[in-house]
Amino acid sequence: MDDVAVMLNRAVALHRAGDRDSAAASYRAVLARAPEEPNAQHLLGVLLGETGAPLEGLALLREARARSPDVAAIAYNEANLLLRLDRPEEALASLDIAVALQPDFLPALLHRAKALMVLDRPAEALEAAETGLTMAPLELGLHLVRGAALQALGDVLQSLASFDAALALAPDDPEVHATRAGALYDQGNLPAAVSGYADALARDPDHVFSLYNLARVLQETGDPASALLLYDRAVAIDPGHAASVWNRQMCRLLMGDLSRWPRQWGAGLGAPRRALAMPRWEGDALTGRRILLHIDQGLGDTLQLCRFVPDVVAQAAHVVLEVQAPLVRLLRRSFRATVIAQGDWHVPVDCHSNIMDLPGLFGISTDSIPAAIPYLHATRAAWQARLAALPGRRVGLVWAGGRRADPRNAAMDRRRSLPAAMLAPLAAVPGVTLISLQKGPPAAQGSDIPGLVDWTDDLTDFADTADLVAGLDLVISVDTAVAHLAGGLGVPVWLLNRFDTCWRWGLGRDDSAWYPTLRQFRQTELGNWGGVVDKVSKALGGK
Repeated sequence: MDDVAVMLNRAVALHRAGDRDSAAASYRAVLARAPEEPNAQHLLGVLLGETGAPLEGLALLREARARSPDVAAIAYNEANLLLRLDRPEEALASLDIAVALQPDFLPALLHRAKALMVLDRPAEALEAAETGLTMAPLELGLHLVRGAALQALGDVLQSLASFDAALALAPDDPEVHATRAGALYDQGNLPAAVSGYADALARDPDHVFSLYNLARVLQETGDPASALLLYDRAVAIDPGHAASVWNRQMCRLLMGDLSRWPRQWGAGLGAPRRALAMPRWEGDALTGRRILLHIDQGLGDTLQLCRFVPDVVAQAAHVVLEVQAPLVRLLRRSFRATVIAQGDWHVPVDCHSNIMDLPGLFGISTDSIPAAIPYLHATRAAWQARLAALPGRRVGLVWAGGRRADPRNAAMDRRRSLPAAMLAPLAAVPGVTLISLQKGPPAAQGSDIPGLVDWTDDLTDFADTADLVAGLDLVISVDTAVAHLAGGLGVPVWLLNRFDTCWRWGLGRDDSAWYPTLRQFRQTELGNWGGVVDKVSKALGGK
C-alpha cells in the first residue's frame, strides 16, 4: 500500500473516532501529497461542513464530484451541505444526480423528498417518499415525509396513517409523537393534539417543539396562563427558538399586556421583512426627516394599525405609506401621506418602519390606544340612492375569511369562518335588510341566506367597500378585514368571534379596546357557532 493510501486510511480512522481536528489535518496532509485525491477531497469536504467551514467544504466536494462523477455518495454529501446552507434548489439537483447514479440509495431518496418539502413541492415529495417506501417499507424518515406531504396537500386522514406507521416504528421518539399531534391539530382535533404533545413531553420534558406547540394549543383553547408558562420553559431551554419567543409575546398581548409590544413585528419567524438600506426608525425625533411606513401582514392588520399614521405625519417632514393595493385609494383619502401600493416605492426617504411596530414605538397600553374614530374616511353619497331604496335597518354581512395556503393558517381560517347558511336566521328578523360584504370564493354561499342583497361585483377595492359600509346601520362580521374597516369608519360592528380568539380582541370582554363601536359575540366552546348566531339574532331583534 502506498504512503498516500496509508495516510488516507489514518485520516478516515481519526474521523470515525471523532477526533475531527486530527482527521482534518490528516486529510490536508494527503492533499498536500496528492492534491487531486478525490476521496480525501470528499471526506475533508464532509468534515469541514460539520465543523463550521461549509463553503470550503462545498468547494472540496464539488472538486471531488468533478473527478469522480459516478460516485453517488459524493453528490449526496454535497446535497446535505447545500441543505445546511439553505440552498435547497441546488441540493435537489445534487440529489437527483445521486438517485440517478444509484436508484436504491435510500438516504438520497429520503433527503430528496425532504428537499422537495422545503421547496414547497409536496406532491413531488409524496411521490419521492412513496418510491422509497416501496424499497424500504420500514424506513421511519420516509413515513414522516410522506405524512408531512399529505398534510401539506390537505389529506389529513392519510397523513395520520403515515404518522401512525412512524409511531409503530418508533414509539418512544418524541419527534414522532409531536409530528403526529400536529396532524391532529390540522384535523381540528385539539384535545387529541394536546394529548399527543403531552406524550412527546413525557418522553423528553425539554422537547422545545412540543413545549411550543402544546402552549399554542392551550392558548387557542382558552388557557393562556398555562400557555405562557410553557412558552417561558421553551425559551429558557432554547432562547433562539423564534416561534416560542414570538408566541410568548402574542400571548402577553392577548392577556392585555400591550406594554410589551414586539419591537420588530414577526422578526425571526421567516416572514418577509424589508431589507432596506436606510435605518429603521426607533422612535427618535423625525423633525425634517422623511419616513417610509410599510407592512408585511394582512389587510386587517393594516386597517387596525394605520390609526398611528397621523401621529407619524405630525412629526415627520414627509410620510410615504406603502400598503396592499386594495387599500391604496381608501388610505389616500384618509391620511396626509404619499400612499403607494406595495412594490411601487421609489420616493427617497431617510428611515423606515413596519406599521405593525408603531404601537411599541409609541408605548401604548390598553388605556392609551389612539381612539380618534373615524380615522378612515368614506364617500357616503356613492351608495346613498341604492341604500335608501332598501327597507328597514341595513345590515352588512361577512361570514368567512380569506383562503390560506399554509395548513396551520388554513385551519385557523376554518375556525374563524362559518357557512353562510348558519346566518339564515338573521333574515327572519323583522325590519332588517341583509347586504353581502363577502368577497372571494365563500361569496357563492350568499344564496343560502334568504333575501340577501348582493352588490359585491361593484366593490373593486376597500374604498368602494368603505363607501358602502359607511351607509349601513350595522355590520356583522367574522374576524376579517371588514370588521376593522367598519371599526375604523366608526360604523357599528358586531364581531362573530371564534373561541380561540386573536390577541387583538382580548379576553373576557364583549367590547373592544381598539374600536368603540365594536361589540363581540364570542363562541363559548370551540366550533360552536350556533349559540353565537342565536345571540346575534336575538340582539338584532331587540331582545
